[in-house]
Amino acid sequence: MKTQFKPLPKTPQAPDPANLVEMVRRADPTVPPARVDTTTRNDEPTTLNLRLRMSSVEAIAATAEARGMTMKQVVTMALREAGVAVAEADLEDRSTKRRGRR
Repeated sequence: MKTQFKPLPKTPQAPDPANLVEMVRRADPTVPPARVDTTTRNDEPTTLNLRLRMSSVEAIAATAEARGMTMKQVVTMALREAGVAVAEADLEDRSTKRRGRR
């Protein structure tokens, strides 16, 4: 038995952005144009995994403990001092509890 398939419908092309703006303008001329802030972006937390020598990790941990900070704060503040644009939220201590040295 031979099976026949119907041809798939043609996929419409994506509309041109300028045409979309004109279509919306014609549909309701009272609606002001939308402004999209392209300077901000989704700045969600993510993970940065560093492989360092034990002596470096111990030095960062000792510095953090002496300053009453987290290791992350020590690293991010050093990055900022080096001229890296570090987000303010990354300089905060958001830990729920202090962890002991392992």
